[in-house]
Amino acid sequence: MIEIGAGGGSIARVEPSSGLMKVGPRSAGAKPGPVCYGLGGTEPTVTDADLVLGRLNPDYFLGGEMHLELDGVRRAFTDGVARKLKIPAMESALGVQRIVDETMAAATRMHLAEKGRDPRRYTLIAFGGAGPVHAWNLARLLKMKRMLVPLGRESRLRSASWSRRPRPTWCAAMWRASSGWTSITSMHCSPR
Repeated sequence: MIEIGAGGGSIARVEPSSGLMKVGPRSAGAKPGPVCYGLGGTEPTVTDADLVLGRLNPDYFLGGEMHLELDGVRRAFTDGVARKLKIPAMESALGVQRIVDETMAAATRMHLAEKGRDPRRYTLIAFGGAGPVHAWNLARLLKMKRMLVPLGRESRLRSASWSRRPRPTWCAAMWRASSGWTSITSMHCSPR
């Protein structure tokens, strides 16, 4: 099992020398954090892109414990990356998402190629803060036919901690690729 991810606080910017959009390695961290946290962040991040693209619910972040500020994110994209690239804010946010997903897909391909393995033979397990947000695109890019998404608080557990601790009760939804990537093939809940 490998873990590949991209931090939600990774900052999107336009590289002055090339004029190309880059994401990371600079990060907003937890404080001030992404613009959407409303804690003083001013540069758009991966989490901000997920929000402006509608992949996060501003009223139900962290199980409803935190409200996300959508207007500030729109301004950050419009006044920053989008203005420098001369494209609409939504296109710049989509660019952030594509860069992150392609970077994760490339890292996965490289890791599996070193071992002579084909990603299409594996199931993608999406966990972590925004793992499930990016999993669909990642599975599509890797031509993976199955994806497993643990539901609830357990989705935030790291796979490494699963191997060292007794397994908690968890639920997962399994998707199987078909003509349109739309069918849930099973739902499973496992007791402790």
